[in-house]
Amino acid sequence: MNHPIFNFFRRRSMDKLSFEELKKKVEGGELDDIIEGGGAAAPPAASGKSDAAAGANGDATEDERNGEAGVGGSQSFETDVEVINEVVGGTTQFPLEEIVLKFTTLSEGNEAPAFLVGMGGASIGRDPTNEVSVPTDATLEPERHAVIEYRADRQAFYLRDMGHDHGAAIRIEAGSGLRQWRLQENAVFSAGNSSFKVVTCDASSVLLEVGSGPLKGERRRVGEKGATLGRHNNNEFSIPDKELSRRHCCIEFEPKDDSFYICDVGSTNGTYMHLVGPYRGLWRLSLSDHILVGRTGFSVNRYDFGVSEEMGRRQSMEDAHVLIQDLDLRRLNAGMLGPVFFAGVFDGHGGDATSAYLSAHLHANLARALEEEASTLVKAFKKDTGFYGGAGAHRVTPSQNSNANTNSDANANPNPYPQP
Repeated sequence: MNHPIFNFFRRRSMDKLSFEELKKKVEGGELDDIIEGGGAAAPPAASGKSDAAAGANGDATEDERNGEAGVGGSQSFETDVEVINEVVGGTTQFPLEEIVLKFTTLSEGNEAPAFLVGMGGASIGRDPTNEVSVPTDATLEPERHAVIEYRADRQAFYLRDMGHDHGAAIRIEAGSGLRQWRLQENAVFSAGNSSFKVVTCDASSVLLEVGSGPLKGERRRVGEKGATLGRHNNNEFSIPDKELSRRHCCIEFEPKDDSFYICDVGSTNGTYMHLVGPYRGLWRLSLSDHILVGRTGFSVNRYDFGVSEEMGRRQSMEDAHVLIQDLDLRRLNAGMLGPVFFAGVFDGHGGDATSAYLSAHLHANLARALEEEASTLVKAFKKDTGFYGGAGAHRVTPSQNSNANTNSDANANPNPYPQP
């Protein structure tokens, strides 16, 4: 069977599911129910959760507690560290053997525009001895300020904070009411130049201490009504910080569990939860995650890519673009047909209304349509490309690409799917 998807998995050691086992499951139709929205779980190689899910009490599983800390696939985790994603949730996970870190913050040095991290892992710091070296960030330690570790048995990369000031942090997903990060004692989050530590927290209020920024040293108590943080003076936390949005983030109370949550409300520079205190541990990196180490931000990517804009004579840029690493098509992903990458450039046509609308809605509408037609797509894939094998099936050789128009079967359709 010579299909790009199978070739993709041939080149990778699979977690609990060898290539031959996968082929048998696909040919036998065992994945059909998953594709069509059935209740079966995704196969391990495409599962949306790590095998090392934390227990109901929030503790790491026994497997996570064995071994010593280290960078690279040949070493295992620190004995008392849990995988934080299994506590707060996360996006669909895919087997990865390399990732690309791209800057999301401005650097005035001559650092590489992107860093390729392979299965050997990487350390992040100022010195050039680090695989990810950012010499212009004075908040970083010379070596191993934070590390990225790879686990072959999970086929995944993990971010580890090494206990320094301005340590590793994860960008919170935007959206008021999107309550993933519960505030607990000793939790630390940051927004702009300001960081906040939870001093005390109970069912009636949360007490915050400002650790850095214009309000450093101040303490503020937030009750059940919650509070907003931002640059504008109508926020409960009004902070004169040019790196903050006018309304940057908010603290919300959830009466269902008597807890307070930190939520980003669509800020430009993001709100970050630090991997310390109750969230001390490892973060399993997913495509499009944003991380902060010191004062340097990175995005997690499948590819190294760039964007070039030329405005011309108009007073403002009318065109728009979208780059999405993973459309999170769960029914297609479950059948090994994902992740799906989306890239689009939209012309303004004499104004920005068209480009703004398309950049906000086109990919969402396409994703919804693809999910609704998942079973039809899989059947077409089976028939036209020989994904399930069979007589007369179209074969794609490694030398062919998505524009190939010839194949060994003159009556077969050209393969429309590029090599992964």
